[in-house]
Amino acid sequence: MPEICLVSKVWRSGTGWYAQLLAEAIAGAGATVAFVSPLASPEAREPSHPNVTRIVVPRELVVPAMRPARVMASLRRSLTSTLRTALLRGSTRVFIFTIPEPLPFTVPLLLFLRATGARIIFVVHDPEPHAWRFAGALRSVERIVHDLIYGLAQRLVVLAPAGARVLEQSFGIQPSRISVVPHGPFAVQGVGPVPGSGRFLCFGTIRRNKNVLEAIRGVKLARARGLDVRLLIAGEPHPLEREYWDECLSEIARDPDGFDVDLRFVRDEDLPGILSGIDAFILAYDNFESQSGVAVMAAVSGRPVIGSRSGGLADLFAAGMAGEEILGPVGPASIADAIDRFAALPAAEWQVRASAAAARVSTSIAWGGIGRTFVDLARSA
Repeated sequence: MPEICLVSKVWRSGTGWYAQLLAEAIAGAGATVAFVSPLASPEAREPSHPNVTRIVVPRELVVPAMRPARVMASLRRSLTSTLRTALLRGSTRVFIFTIPEPLPFTVPLLLFLRATGARIIFVVHDPEPHAWRFAGALRSVERIVHDLIYGLAQRLVVLAPAGARVLEQSFGIQPSRISVVPHGPFAVQGVGPVPGSGRFLCFGTIRRNKNVLEAIRGVKLARARGLDVRLLIAGEPHPLEREYWDECLSEIARDPDGFDVDLRFVRDEDLPGILSGIDAFILAYDNFESQSGVAVMAAVSGRPVIGSRSGGLADLFAAGMAGEEILGPVGPASIADAIDRFAALPAAEWQVRASAAAARVSTSIAWGGIGRTFVDLARSA
């Protein structure tokens, strides 16, 4: 009988990697875990600890397909995950959710679990959605549903102190119900030394609060000042903010020589090559209340970060992440100033700093401690 059930709909990308490593960490801390999620991609990420019982549910479609086929595949995943999780209630008392199924499936499941006396731990990656799905009156309904989910969980886990503040101030959650547990490390293997290429990277989902547009303008300003720099943008636009990406493309078109665009979901096997070709990440985030999986990956993979102090970035800089902070309000001038300070040091010096930082940060946010914390939370009541 599993002591804990861990549920996630995500099977690839950083949030999928987080769930897979969390399952392994909880098992390593001595608890038995039923992990309900689609099969990991790549499969090498699948938890292998003997304490993990794997319950594989179907994946949604991520390849081009007709809308009915995509809808049916997503429904199959959601229904299977919800049913398999509910059936575990007969043998399992503690349920941990990290990026669960859509609200119409998750809310009834949480109501059922609470009604039957289960303990629910909800990992809140983003206290407020990056982009609300609805507007007007429906926005109010969407927010009420978030209030309901947060109310049904006995324990809310956030990845940075900034997230706890949002839960307290915007949703009225008592601090006693919130735990701050850091985002564990996931390092990319096979990354070469900092090359001194003058090339920087914006990586991951392209959305407004990541300030990709401001990063583009900051690189353009740095180039206008005489710095030989380029920006690689690798990732996919947020599906609810595609007009924001159109703004970014319009800005790039005014100085196309300064930018490279790799618009796709970036697979694991491509990461070492991409990271080996860049000097640093640019993470000019704003209004960001959680931890950045991209920043964690950079910090523990030997790459500096030119970044703001928004959300969990401040925690990573405090833990020793290498890089240059964007000082003052995030905008083209402050980003260009940070690039200028970064460029003033040779690549060899940044390599020394980034290597030392990777060791420091990996130790401070190690998965072993995270697994023990979650087991303690599961057994606390």
